[in-house]
Amino acid sequence: MRPASLSLLVLLVPFLLPAAARAAGRGLPSPRAKFHSVETPSFRVVGAISPRRIVETAERLETFRAALGRLKPQAPARTSLPALVLAFSGERELEPYLILDGRLVEGYSGVFPQSSYTRYMVFDATAGEDPLDSVYSGYIHFFVGENYPRTPLWLQVGLAQYYETFRATSTTVEVGRPHPAHARFLAQGWRIPLPKLLEVSRESPVNRDSDQYGIYASHCWALVHYLLVGGEGLAPRVPDLLARLDRGEALEPALQAALEISAAEL
Repeated sequence: MRPASLSLLVLLVPFLLPAAARAAGRGLPSPRAKFHSVETPSFRVVGAISPRRIVETAERLETFRAALGRLKPQAPARTSLPALVLAFSGERELEPYLILDGRLVEGYSGVFPQSSYTRYMVFDATAGEDPLDSVYSGYIHFFVGENYPRTPLWLQVGLAQYYETFRATSTTVEVGRPHPAHARFLAQGWRIPLPKLLEVSRESPVNRDSDQYGIYASHCWALVHYLLVGGEGLAPRVPDLLARLDRGEALEPALQAALEISAAEL
């Protein structure tokens, strides 16, 4: 990693975020704030937080992206645009920029909106055990969309939920730890039959209703967790399943060829 010039920040922050700031009735960060910036191969991290935290954030994001490489071992994973990461030092500073689909959202410590000009994350660098928890899920959607753009929704959502509990230290990386909220919910029983789960699309009411989506996401997480952890010998075959579905193969023959199981057996 290398220190980066701050000149880009002057251009990008007003360009990307003024509508959000106006919506919340507050202005942009003070021009007296001292920002730091660092670049890695895949990210540019900027924030009015300590240089040490900036570097830690960049390292953690690159480690997360490296872990995602397991999903595409046959070729280098690609991204068409680097991701700009804006780190804020508390809820008050972050709140004006929590924008998804043009609307302010509540209950988040970070978001990863999509833009045709760049990919950018905003998050509270002081939140929780791992402040990046709230953007891991968004980044995996972006990663899968870049590398396997025809991935069905259940698999994309399940992968996002699976990798959302990512943890890393200086010597270890851990993926696939239980998702507490989903585990508690599913302890009450399985509610969505698998054929129905696999048919949900982006236009389906389930994907547009927040209450139904929570149920749907927990089932997708459990299914992907089984493929990557629970099913003996299945995990190394999941990239082949992703590649086959991305090439347009129907689900049943793709399951048979990649995992040697049918949808009914699954």
